[in-house]
Amino acid sequence: AINSARASSSQRSIARERAICGTTGGIIFIGETYRTVEGDAAAMRIRKIMQALEEWAPPKLAEDWDNVGLLVGDPETEVTGILTALDVTKENICYAKEHGINLIVAHHPILFKPLKQLVAGDPVADLVRLLVQNDIACYAAHTNLDIATAGVNDLLAEQIGLVDVKGLVPTHNEPFYKVAVFTPQ
Repeated sequence: AINSARASSSQRSIARERAICGTTGGIIFIGETYRTVEGDAAAMRIRKIMQALEEWAPPKLAEDWDNVGLLVGDPETEVTGILTALDVTKENICYAKEHGINLIVAHHPILFKPLKQLVAGDPVADLVRLLVQNDIACYAAHTNLDIATAGVNDLLAEQIGLVDVKGLVPTHNEPFYKVAVFTPQ
């Protein structure tokens, strides 16, 4: 079933449908696909999706070792559809290609450390090459989404009925600065 949701007049509308994205090792990946609805005046760009995601889960909340944000693609590309997934897999990329989707928003980053080569046979390089060859962008929100307000940890706590939830370890502190002002008498 497809549910239409109208955006503001300055944005393109998005239709949403549940989709089985593929299976790997007996695990079924279920995600959401979002497709633009033709007819609205303004095109929705990847940059607009990034702004919405980063307002919810700012990259500064991510752990130092994590790699979040737009990992593959051009932020100025017009969005034709969005697939959300836990991991970027070959099945997810093929599903996106077959359904005209050009943005995958994944929880786990496809790139954790720099690639030295993009050669066939390397599992990560093969996925990156497949994304690039099919002009599919990839955005990751990992530890920043885990600890964001109304993020993964909050939603899991809510689902299992936890109340009075508090963090165990400080994860992000804003620096404080002392400002001294002198005024004439």
